[in-house]
Amino acid sequence: MRTPSLKLKLTYKLDRKETQVPSSSTFGDLKLAASKLFSVPKDGIALLYRGRKKGDNEVLSLSGVKNGADIKVMETEAFRQQKADEQASTEQQPQEPFMSFSSDEAAAARNAAAQEAAQRKAGAAAPPDQATCVPPSQPAKTLTPREAAAAALQKIRHEIDDLAKQAADMEQEIGNSGALANNKAALLTELLTQKLLALDNIDTQGDQELRQERKAEINRINKLLDHLEAMKGR
Repeated sequence: MRTPSLKLKLTYKLDRKETQVPSSSTFGDLKLAASKLFSVPKDGIALLYRGRKKGDNEVLSLSGVKNGADIKVMETEAFRQQKADEQASTEQQPQEPFMSFSSDEAAAARNAAAQEAAQRKAGAAAPPDQATCVPPSQPAKTLTPREAAAAALQKIRHEIDDLAKQAADMEQEIGNSGALANNKAALLTELLTQKLLALDNIDTQGDQELRQERKAEINRINKLLDHLEAMKGR
């Protein structure tokens, strides 16, 4: 008996492509297809379905994936950091070329260095000025795992607040001009999807209150994503 296939929409940043896979495929299989479609290494991809990151061994049909479903293709944090490091290394400025000095210039430089060292030594030996003494800084408080998770959740919540305001402003612009800036909508969609991935990476330490707060933010993002998608159809 032939395994039924699923036609799926894969969305990566501003690009959306369709692919067709057997319903018995795993999300790991879908990662491989996404890697070929968007030229991103498989290990640098995370797949989100209904706001949650899916594991490689999860089967599409058993996860409730239906024909025509939209799967978000995200870059993992490690892959984004790797790209940032590579870009930073290519942007480093070359060192100044070596310059030769005459014997007189070298002697003058040595004398200047010696005088500077003597001044630093004299300054270190002088008693400190009580009026300018700065008390030692207090060591940073070490957060418990739960406190760290709560802080991360609060930070993401504020970021979602800002994105929600941008979406509301954009809707107001549509009402005034009757046109939608598709690039801006796509960018907001990408940023909101990144917040989904960040929320999924928060370890709530089994705390029920944190789990409910995280779930509420995930639901809020999904509603915003649905709203943005509906605005595109106007």
